[in-house]
Amino acid sequence: MSLSTRLWQAGLMLALLATVTTAHGQMWRQDGGVYFPGQALADPRGALSLRTNPAGLTELRGFEGRLQLSAGGSWVGGSRGAGWGAFGAAPLGRLAFAAALENVRDTAPGGVSPGAFDINRVSMGAGLRFGDRLSVGAAARSHGQTGPDAAWAESWDFALLARPWSWLSFAMRVTGLAADDSKQTANILRTRYAWGLALRPFAGSDRLTMALDLDWPEDDHLGTLTFSLRSRIMDGLAVMLETRNFRHNRTSGGPDQRDSSVALLFELGFGHWGTELSFRGDNSAPTGSEGGGTQLGVRFSSDV
Repeated sequence: MSLSTRLWQAGLMLALLATVTTAHGQMWRQDGGVYFPGQALADPRGALSLRTNPAGLTELRGFEGRLQLSAGGSWVGGSRGAGWGAFGAAPLGRLAFAAALENVRDTAPGGVSPGAFDINRVSMGAGLRFGDRLSVGAAARSHGQTGPDAAWAESWDFALLARPWSWLSFAMRVTGLAADDSKQTANILRTRYAWGLALRPFAGSDRLTMALDLDWPEDDHLGTLTFSLRSRIMDGLAVMLETRNFRHNRTSGGPDQRDSSVALLFELGFGHWGTELSFRGDNSAPTGSEGGGTQLGVRFSSDV
């Protein structure tokens, strides 16, 4: 891919982001995003890395666009179950740039749910690679909410991805750092810290990848533990199983609460195009409520 083409793609994403972020008054609160299975910190997935670990953007070899749709599911670990996201990313030498628009249908109790085509979470990020073993990344996000306390807030994420050996990856991330210290912003955002590991026992091959993430909010001793097992059965076909266990108390303003989620993801690749389908089941122990959801994703890559 030529340099001019990559610059054009990066410029298009930045222009789109700048156009949308001017509509702060029409946005709804969304600090957790929609939960899409298969987003391990240390095992990045192309353009989706913008959501979890922007340092992972540096592993892209060409432009990638993704459309993710989610229906059903519960509010587990601060992430919602229904909505959609459009993601685009492009590498430029040691740099990589990405932008995303998201719609999140679920809201906190008493909140106002947006329409099916409203944008309520906008992100822009970049990654920088140092050699073949270390990358860093950052993302700027705009979140909003409606209702009696309608407000908007902007935040920063910072992340690191290291791969000291072919069979081991390590990642760290801090998310939700407020861009200002206003009271409204403090009510919308929560700073969270996370680390992750990914192991590839077959000589570093992606035939089998085991990933473990730990994510916890500031001023709380509880958090989210996520484990995933992904197997590439053959070229163009992969299956992944993921479990999430979430506990929180202080950040929710209530008693100790335990939520859990299990997801099964199928990935199919057809050259430049790919698709994925996942099914998830959720459970909230304090209320005994259970639910399920389905996610569908479509991917286009200019370099396979």
